[in-house]
Amino acid sequence: MHAWMEDRLSDDIVAEQRKVEEAELIIFQFPMYWFSVPAIMKGWMDRVLAQGFAFSLDKMYNNGIFKDKKAMLAFSTGASQTMFQPDGVNGDINVSLWPLQVLAPQIFWGPAHCPAQVIVEKVSGSQIVDIDKRKYLVPSDITVAQFMWIIRKRIQMPSEKAIYLFVDKTVPQSSITMGQLYEKEKDEDGFLYVAYSGENTFGF
Repeated sequence: MHAWMEDRLSDDIVAEQRKVEEAELIIFQFPMYWFSVPAIMKGWMDRVLAQGFAFSLDKMYNNGIFKDKKAMLAFSTGASQTMFQPDGVNGDINVSLWPLQVLAPQIFWGPAHCPAQVIVEKVSGSQIVDIDKRKYLVPSDITVAQFMWIIRKRIQMPSEKAIYLFVDKTVPQSSITMGQLYEKEKDEDGFLYVAYSGENTFGF
């Protein structure tokens, strides 16, 4: 941060930052390594997307400096579909991607082994066609209670232990759907922020 504020960054990093500022869309393409990006890309992110330039303590996430820019991840897993199922050795790939996702992902398993026509059909029916249309990762018709059950199962929380879901520090009705909760509690940018706890009170 201090190097950025004092204009002491190396020329190659400054050049990369200019590219970020000028880009309307940034595509990160990489093979997934241990549920994350490769070391060389992690190094690029740490150096180029530096504090002060890409974010600050009061400007991050949905209030970030580059919140109006678009970014896309295109990556390979090097694993089969069964390995990224909820009961697979790597766990549900949607859970692995939660920290990175806004739109629902397009997942295509084994493209190198598929006929060209299958690939064309897959892309033609993909979310890429409607990339600006928001798609939700949680089905809008499930209830809050069902969503809590999904969380409980994912974190392997014993059934005898209580779990509470919070939206804006309050506990929503368990019978309403996630779609209803979203329409009622979404923020100005269209996001719904939830937290869960083993206690029936929530605070910071």
